[in-house]
Amino acid sequence: MPSWSPVSPVLCLALSASHQSSIPLAATNSDKPLSERVVAHDIDARVDTRHHTIDGFETLTYRNLTGKSQNTFPFPLYQNAFQPKSTFMTEMQGSRPSFEWKEKYRASSEINSLEVVGVGDLSSQVQFISPDDGNPDDRTVFQVKLRVVLDRGGPEKTGYWLRFGALLPTTFVLMSPCLWFDMAQVRTAVEDEWVMRRPAAQAFRLTSPNFGLLFWLYLRISLRAWVGLALGVWLGTQIPGQHSGLSFLACELVLLGWIGTRLWQRASEMAWYQRRALAVPAAAPVVETAPPPESPMGSLPKN
Repeated sequence: MPSWSPVSPVLCLALSASHQSSIPLAATNSDKPLSERVVAHDIDARVDTRHHTIDGFETLTYRNLTGKSQNTFPFPLYQNAFQPKSTFMTEMQGSRPSFEWKEKYRASSEINSLEVVGVGDLSSQVQFISPDDGNPDDRTVFQVKLRVVLDRGGPEKTGYWLRFGALLPTTFVLMSPCLWFDMAQVRTAVEDEWVMRRPAAQAFRLTSPNFGLLFWLYLRISLRAWVGLALGVWLGTQIPGQHSGLSFLACELVLLGWIGTRLWQRASEMAWYQRRALAVPAAAPVVETAPPPESPMGSLPKN
């Protein structure tokens, strides 16, 4: 269940309605979009008919196709135009002297929270602006400024690269206990242990002095797995949406590859353990000595 945050619920509905009415019916039977896609909206909203309110969540993906770097983004809140001191109402009173404000005209939009992927929560940085007349009481447009600049040509990649950069150190940290527990399981299997406490302690003592070697052993396999994952994701994006069976097969192959990665790591550690920990030192050569010659006195008759 998504957390309820960033965007005005009324703005979500307004965009959704205008978007559906402006697309030709022929687009539903077309495999390719009829225009350049700049903004994608994923909207989930709930209507409270008793209190006449709407709570909504929207995930908005924006592509910077302006040809310029960008870090400031304005957003409209249309329902806030129905406020007694808004620019819209001021213009209504100026163009129609007979117009009188009534409380039943009031409507509003509120931003509960706003988050940007790779940047974080920007709710405290929401700033209302009045681009038309500088009206300080007008709250129909707000803007946010990012601490990072979205470059032209590939802004949607910014958040993913930031997440990927944070994921790599986390992966390395998690790999350390993985080495330890895998070694404990290897010892349990090889030594035919029944109690896990003793193999775990022995595995820790064995892993610590050989951490660099074992870490590189796992890292090489993990890097190959990451390359395979990236290739699988890229191939998945090239599959047309109507080929769901092929997409499912590609997903299963990627998952199978990740399972194979873990089995490969475990098998590599098992082979290392058998080579290093169970190596039998060469036995010292056995020198056989001949028995002492029998004394000739032993053959003489006894008195």
